[in-house]
Amino acid sequence: MVPPSSPQITIAENMSPRAPRRGRFGCDAGAPIDANAASRSSGGTPGSYRWSRSARLLPMALHEWTVAGGLIETEEGVLLVRNVRRGGFEDWSTPGGVIDADDADLLTGLTREVAEETGLIVNEWLGPLYEVRAYAPDMGWRMRCEVHLAVGFEGELRIDDPDGIVVEARFVPPNQCDEHLLSCAPWVREPLSAWLRERWEPAAGRGFDYEVNGSTRDSMRVVRSATT
Repeated sequence: MVPPSSPQITIAENMSPRAPRRGRFGCDAGAPIDANAASRSSGGTPGSYRWSRSARLLPMALHEWTVAGGLIETEEGVLLVRNVRRGGFEDWSTPGGVIDADDADLLTGLTREVAEETGLIVNEWLGPLYEVRAYAPDMGWRMRCEVHLAVGFEGELRIDDPDGIVVEARFVPPNQCDEHLLSCAPWVREPLSAWLRERWEPAAGRGFDYEVNGSTRDSMRVVRSATT
């Protein structure tokens, strides 16, 4: 592993809380929204259905996407980024995000996301360390995320997230990661905390499945299935 020649903490300059945001692992993509309000604004009924012109109930379209996260670790600790999401809500996660249609493959997209959010260029990945699958029927989305381990990288920490979400990056000692992860989604926090405790090998086939019920952050109930 090639450690970056960088300070332990980097904060983005000129960060605006109103900058455009795109969903990413952690996740505005997975953040609860008010489905009832969305339904009312579109003339539909609250919940998972909306009215058509012929008054037939139609199921809400299911949005699906693939996300990738990068685990980068040096002697200083694990690289975490601080995300500022809609409404000013903040959490920490590993760098990464949604894989775009323009990305040649998942690792290409992950390398791009890490470079944008941290300035580090990863030239070798191992994994996946684990895969996370989350399904939110009330909000109409399904997400699959692969988390890979960086074993070769270079560069200096520099925040230049085009989505305006990541505003800080720091290497956090493993025994302090749980404290940083308290406010993030269970499907982010639990798998990472488990790996930090158990340190299983890349490509071990570990998977984590979640069902997310509820249509707002306050009403959200997350049920985890048995680990694979």
